[in-house]
Amino acid sequence: MSIVVDPGHGGRDPGTVNQTGLGTFEKDITLPVVLMLEQQLAKYNIKTILTQREKGISSEFLTIFVCSSSITSLLFSSIRV
Repeated sequence: MSIVVDPGHGGRDPGTVNQTGLGTFEKDITLPVVLMLEQQLAKYNIKTILTQREKGISSEFLTIFVCSSSITSLLFSSIRV
């Protein structure tokens, strides 16, 4: 079984910025959450296909590729905060 997971924002699109003065970008939260999710799912032999693995890499092109390719998955999830 496989699940495609998109951590959301990346590259020039940082997503939402924390308004409490911390200046935390959404992309700095979603990617670590998705990487932890990947580790947890691996414990149950669930393969995760991530649309990005590094901060600063835009996922838009890879998301389009994954959605249009022949990858068979049971779920596509886009993580946002």
